[in-house]
Amino acid sequence: MKTRHKLKGLSWGHRRASGALAALTTAFNRQYPDVDLVWQDRTLAGFEHHDLGDVAAAYDLIIYDHPFSGDIARRQLFLPLDNALGDLASSGRFVAHNLELYLYDGIQWGIPIDAASQHALVRHDVMESLGEVIPRNWEAVLALGHRLRARGLYLGSAFIKPHGGLIVAALMANQGAPWWDAERQDLRVDETVLRRALRQVNELATLCPPEALQWDAIELHEAMVARDDIVYASCVYGYATYGEADQRKRLGFAPFAGAQAPYEAGTAIGGTGIAVSAQTSEPGAALDFIRFLASDLAQNEIIPANHGQPALVVAWDNPQWDEAYNGYFTAVRSSLDQASVRPRIPNYIPFQNRVGMLVSEYLEGRMTDDEVCADIAGMVGANGL
Repeated sequence: MKTRHKLKGLSWGHRRASGALAALTTAFNRQYPDVDLVWQDRTLAGFEHHDLGDVAAAYDLIIYDHPFSGDIARRQLFLPLDNALGDLASSGRFVAHNLELYLYDGIQWGIPIDAASQHALVRHDVMESLGEVIPRNWEAVLALGHRLRARGLYLGSAFIKPHGGLIVAALMANQGAPWWDAERQDLRVDETVLRRALRQVNELATLCPPEALQWDAIELHEAMVARDDIVYASCVYGYATYGEADQRKRLGFAPFAGAQAPYEAGTAIGGTGIAVSAQTSEPGAALDFIRFLASDLAQNEIIPANHGQPALVVAWDNPQWDEAYNGYFTAVRSSLDQASVRPRIPNYIPFQNRVGMLVSEYLEGRMTDDEVCADIAGMVGANGL
């Protein structure tokens, strides 16, 4: 009788993840019938913020966000994958070369399983009924927003931390002043551009529903599908599944509309990766699943057929999936390909969370832009990161 191998995986609670993982696990079990793999979900906030130390102690397979890489490397939380992937680890297979997002200190700590960045959402049906066109840049976004408000309609956005802060980050990078040095992995801040980006986001917030101040990306997508008064969102982490035919109103998608040409460039790249805990008692079975997940079968057949958002070029270039997701892959590709990379240094996530909180307080009128700039400059200058 074969030994049963038991694995626990940690994902996040949305069908972009859970729908794809259920189908992947079923297909994996056909090849590896002696492995029992059970997934548990956490919230989007947990995925974005939660420290990975206790997670690595409790799970074998972990889906995570690449800015945690510095903490992972410093604490040796995951197994290095460099010798486990073979030809699957070719950077050119992955859209926007996002395999490198999970590389830190020369070690591959995880691999991308889906790809995303900030971009625009569109209710094409409402836009067309109004005779409006998709705005190309930030100035046109705000002009559209003022015309919409005159009709009792809204722009959309997600501002709850870290989302508002990352819109500021995207605008700063688009205007040539990201808050990080990608080569040195140092944090930096240009206060002039930061103040300008804060004011740009503040004007955006005045053109959105008040409840957007408490929305994350998923809640924004849900609202734009359920309601007919939110017409366009300029900068949000995208969920292709909201373009599928089973939605009440299928969302459309467009590139980020930045403040400076190239307008689609500068967004803070997102997506998700998967890794194997260094504390797993089943490294062989866990690595088998990682290799399966990186295969063309998984990425170009199973994931996009089950509400997922693949990471391989072959899937992003597949017209079948572009049509199924209402043009998502062609619409946002330019923003993904020109996205900026957030820092992956140790302790970066607390900085991102703090910036997100400051931006929220600013948009709620509880801080001035001078106070926000001073606080962020103080964090960078303290050199605690």
